[in-house]
Amino acid sequence: LMLNLIKKDILIIKRILLMSCFVLTFVPFFFAFMNSHIESGFSFLFMSVLAISIIGQAISSEEARFPEAYAVLCATPYRRRSIVCAKYIEFLALFCGCFVINGIVFRLIAPIKVSGLKESACAWFLIVLLTSFYLPLEIKYGAKQTKWFFASIIILASSGALFALRTASGFSRFADFPTIGTLSPIFIGITLIVLSVISYLISLRLSIKIFIKKDL
Repeated sequence: LMLNLIKKDILIIKRILLMSCFVLTFVPFFFAFMNSHIESGFSFLFMSVLAISIIGQAISSEEARFPEAYAVLCATPYRRRSIVCAKYIEFLALFCGCFVINGIVFRLIAPIKVSGLKESACAWFLIVLLTSFYLPLEIKYGAKQTKWFFASIIILASSGALFALRTASGFSRFADFPTIGTLSPIFIGITLIVLSVISYLISLRLSIKIFIKKDL
């Protein structure tokens, strides 16, 4: 049943899916060829934000065109919990796809810019935190009412390399703090991954509660 729900979302955006994949694949190539200190971690973060903005919003917009579709689904064997879980799985699969493609491009073109565990985990934590905050809002208020959220995210992300370099310098100063500086990068990376999982699960639980109580 879960697989059918995921297939349903793929089918409703199949016309723009290939174009979206092409645009997203261009991102790691762009950052990998740039003569700068931008690493694969920021490229993955930027790529994931675009993926949510293009593919995630496309799915939400199509669903918003037919608000009665959820009521029809809930009248079938599909449970409300399954509908929410399918959306979270889709976003997670989208991030994994971005991570794999981004990693392959950087290892082939600019292996010196491949981020370590700490930096990669930080990128994962930021994108998961963003999604964990956004999805309950979308489920509660709908795609149209939450477009402002991604509009602001796109504006921040579009600052590109300059934003990355400023952020990197900020992280460097933060890492020089005695307590943080003594921590192992592996420990920091694992901690961020655990926090990402906890954040996503809390968000999933909250979204399920919201959708169960929502009038369709």
